[in-house]
Amino acid sequence: MREDAATALAEAGAPEAVSPLEQIVVRRDERDFVRASAARALGRLGAPSSLGVLSGVATERGAPPALQLAVIEAVCRYQAKDPTAVQAIAPLAQHEDLLVAASAQQHVAAECKR
Repeated sequence: MREDAATALAEAGAPEAVSPLEQIVVRRDERDFVRASAARALGRLGAPSSLGVLSGVATERGAPPALQLAVIEAVCRYQAKDPTAVQAIAPLAQHEDLLVAASAQQHVAAECKR
């Protein structure tokens, strides 16, 4: 239900949802799929403050791969507004999960353009 709520808030373009979504993304005791959904929602909303939050999650030790993949997707949505945004996911190129590392390497190399 919380996962669907995050998606709906992003689709509605609700700027008042940014702060609660940021809080969900950083909560390590929240379910992984909810955090991932909130990260994707933040990418869709594109609030400047959220890029810093997403950058922090990108460097979070022990973060689950599903969350890190969502962070890559979300950060790449900022690239059009901020050409340096892709650097936020650069640390993920060294991630222990091969899928996360490969995705980060690909997105960094292409500067999130596909």
